[in-house]
Amino acid sequence: MREGHPAASRRLTLERYLELGHVLIAPHGMPGSLVDRALEAVGRRRRVVAQVQHFVTVPFLLAASDLVVTCPATVAAPFGLRATRPPVELGLDRASAVWHERAHDDPGHRWLRARLAGIGATSRA
Repeated sequence: MREGHPAASRRLTLERYLELGHVLIAPHGMPGSLVDRALEAVGRRRRVVAQVQHFVTVPFLLAASDLVVTCPATVAAPFGLRATRPPVELGLDRASAVWHERAHDDPGHRWLRARLAGIGATSRA
């Protein structure tokens, strides 16, 4: 959310979060996201009022409105946006990888997967 947003001065409860107007970043134009799936898991829905294909337009939308976006804090910070932890568990402590079956036995690909798995295990420790 932008600095000075009316919701910035209060604790962001799930009820308040759901009342806000949300911007959905949908790179492929498809509705739904990690946030929407997490909310569905607890029987809730957010109010999406704008959908964009890339984050680059979001700071302009937020600066001129009381809309909010759910994104990584590292993405929001360079644009002067206020980062607040969303009041729903997004399951970001898990990671997965997908690859084409023809790369499954490739030595270089196996090496890369092993390194990435090691990094993930280290960062969770």
